[in-house]
Amino acid sequence: MYGKKRIYIGMLTALAAVVMAIYLMLMYIIASHRINLYYYMLIGIFLVLTIFIAVLMMGTLALVLSLMEKRPIRALSGFMFFALNTIYPEILFFGGLLGIDKDKIMRSYAEINDNLVASRNIRVLPSDILILLPHCLQRSSCTQRITTDINNCKRCGKCDICALIGIADRYGVNITVATGGTLARKAVKTYKPKAIVAVACERDLTSGIQDVNSIPVLGIVNMRPEGPCFNTRVDVNLVENAVKNFIDGGESK
Repeated sequence: MYGKKRIYIGMLTALAAVVMAIYLMLMYIIASHRINLYYYMLIGIFLVLTIFIAVLMMGTLALVLSLMEKRPIRALSGFMFFALNTIYPEILFFGGLLGIDKDKIMRSYAEINDNLVASRNIRVLPSDILILLPHCLQRSSCTQRITTDINNCKRCGKCDICALIGIADRYGVNITVATGGTLARKAVKTYKPKAIVAVACERDLTSGIQDVNSIPVLGIVNMRPEGPCFNTRVDVNLVENAVKNFIDGGESK
């Protein structure tokens, strides 16, 4: 297990350590004080923390094992979902308290998600795949309205939209451009995909993955050489590999 995945795993471990410290402090207080109203309140908190720590540690273990084995540990899938999705907002908050850049945590989350989705060897028909793109990939000087219909693109090659449409045509998958989360969700309802290849910034990518948690998503973080939401780029090879992963179930790897 290498790279950015360590950030999210490290945050889970650090959070577990902090909660464990609180847990031990409560244990000491409960053991050293006589029974009263506050005693019973502490007992309740103690029991909740016991369950939380157990689930958090099992979830972290499930993530680590799944990433190391490159296959989902189905018996621990519930714990893994908790560690990756349910507790995600708390991980972001905790990371902020520690001064860790949120984009780094989000990118780590997206990378773990991609590894887990790829390890499931999902195979779907090309017509059931949707490539979902942000409008900022289009050059700001372009006058073509590709957000209403991506086929309005003139394929001049000045942005990555041309190459991405080429991928969609070559493999026979659906492709669309969304200007925000609302239109992205609308596109998902319209196309009803069984798998999504999404390009976005860290924030939109992670929120999108959580919005459609019942649909497998392979996400690619865009590049922002001119700043956020302006003339962004993407590695089209990563997009093509993601599409191929869903078509052949990862066998080409």
